[in-house]
Amino acid sequence: MIFYKRSFFKLLIDISIIGILSYLVVCTLIFFKLSAVESGHGDHSSNSPLAISWHGNVLTGPIKSYESIPFLSQLPDVKLDGWFMRHPTSNKIIIITHGYNASKHAPALIKIAWVFFSQGYNVLMYDLHNHGSSTVIDGRTALGSREYHDVIGAKQACMNLGFSPKNILYYGLSMGAVSTLVAAQHDQDIQTVISQASFSDPSLIMKEEFQRKKIPLFLYHGSIFIANHLFRFPIGSKTPLNLDQTKISNLLIIHSSRDNRVGFHHSRLLIKYAKQANVPYKDLVLDSTEHVDTIFEYDHEFRLFLNTYL
Repeated sequence: MIFYKRSFFKLLIDISIIGILSYLVVCTLIFFKLSAVESGHGDHSSNSPLAISWHGNVLTGPIKSYESIPFLSQLPDVKLDGWFMRHPTSNKIIIITHGYNASKHAPALIKIAWVFFSQGYNVLMYDLHNHGSSTVIDGRTALGSREYHDVIGAKQACMNLGFSPKNILYYGLSMGAVSTLVAAQHDQDIQTVISQASFSDPSLIMKEEFQRKKIPLFLYHGSIFIANHLFRFPIGSKTPLNLDQTKISNLLIIHSSRDNRVGFHHSRLLIKYAKQANVPYKDLVLDSTEHVDTIFEYDHEFRLFLNTYL
C-alpha cells in the first residue's frame, strides 16, 4: 500500500513538472512570436522624402532634397539610420518616430513629414533599432521600454546639427508615440509631443493582442514572466502614462475614433492621466477606422490642428 501511495504521489509530481515545463515552453514561444520585429522596409523600400508610392500612384511633396545621416542611440553599439530635411528659413525641427514593425519609409510617415516641412519645420525621421536599416540587436520589440533610448539619441543628433533643445519637437506614431512619451520621463528637454494612435497601458495592449490573436489569456502572465525574468527583456516595463514624471508643456493627441488596431480608449486613458498630471493637451479625434494612414484622408484636419496648437 505504501509503495502504491509513493508511486501515485511520484506520478502527480511528474505530471505537475511536465505541466509546468510545457506551460513555460508555450509561453516562451508566444513571447518570441509576439515580440518579433522584421527589419528592413518591406514594400516601401523605394519610398523617400522626395516621393512615395500610394495605391499605385507616385506622390510627391514639398521636399526637394534630404541627407542620409547615421547617428547613435543611447543604447550601446546601436547605430540608427536617419533622414534629415533642412528647411531654408526655420530654426525648429521635428523628430518623427515610427511604430512597431514599420520604418521611416512608411508612406504615412513621409506624408506627415511633408506636412511639418510645409509648416516651417526642419525634419529628422529615422529607423528605431531592430527596424528598417538601423542596428538589429535581437529582432524583438520592447513596446517603447527600450526604444525610448533611440528617441533621446535622435534628440542628441538634432543638437549635433545645431538645434537648441527648446526648438526640438517630437512626433510619434503608435509605438513611436509611446517611445517618445517614455523618453520624456527620462529627458526633461522633451516638452512638445504630438502623439498619434498611441497605446496607453502596456499590459492592456498586450492583453488585447492576445485576444486579437485568439491566445488564451491565462498564458499572458507566463509570457511576461518569461520575457522579464528569464530573458531579462523589458517588454511592457515602462508606460507612457507616467506623465507626472515629464515636463511636457504641450501634448497634442491624435486618434481615430474607430481605430481598428489600437482602440480609441487608449487615448482616452492618456487624456485622463494628462489631466491628473496637469499636462496641457489638445486632442484631434478623427472619424476613421485607420490606425496609421489617417493623414491621407484627413490632410486638411491635420494641418489645421498642428498649425493652431504648435
